[in-house]
Amino acid sequence: MLGEQTEQPFSATEETLKIAKESGLEDIIKEVSNEQNINNPNTLFDIPIPLELIEEDKSQITVDESIKGPLNELLEIIKDKEKGKEYPFLLTGSLKDENAMIKDMKFTFNIQYLKNNFAEINPELLQEGIQNGIKNNYDTYIICHTHPNIPDEEKQKMLASKISPQLREKFGIKEAGLNLSLQDLRQLVAFNYRLKDKLPPNATVCMAVLMYDRTFEAVYIEDGKFKRRQVNYTNNSNIQTFI
Repeated sequence: MLGEQTEQPFSATEETLKIAKESGLEDIIKEVSNEQNINNPNTLFDIPIPLELIEEDKSQITVDESIKGPLNELLEIIKDKEKGKEYPFLLTGSLKDENAMIKDMKFTFNIQYLKNNFAEINPELLQEGIQNGIKNNYDTYIICHTHPNIPDEEKQKMLASKISPQLREKFGIKEAGLNLSLQDLRQLVAFNYRLKDKLPPNATVCMAVLMYDRTFEAVYIEDGKFKRRQVNYTNNSNIQTFI
């Protein structure tokens, strides 16, 4: 009809920047961009985002005993500058008493295809993990990857190392590998959009980065803002080898 407005196609980039602004991240994005003369959208999404700048929900996400071993072994691997990679994986589970209980863990990469310092995600393996969660009527889906401890010469090439001490102090930016990136948040936005009509009603999609200092927090979108919850995976049992 004449004058009828057509629905604009979804843009993960635009939506991420919109939610980032509502979440109080506009200043760090703007000031780092200005200081580093960032004009390229791809470089823009390299901007480090300290977890502390994201609103925290104090209730923790608990993890089933069966996957604490694999998570802790993964932590030991990414601490090693020679072994550490960006490993993608999926955590799924259900909510109980308002605290998420993560019950299943699935690695979403083919280890034989390791490249450079990251392991490429296998969409088929990711889909298998999501379908398993749907079959079990899970309502929590956490898309995860690791930030390994990389050699110092590689850290110096990353944007977090190039930002001035003044801005690092102002925004609490840590060394490379110990922050989120704007790209991590864009990944959350993209997956949230893709999965929203495929998951059980009221399901929550999160993004989490297991960092080499053992930090592990899940970021999600609520009321148009990014929020975070700590994932408690303290291991009280023997570690079982998976790699």
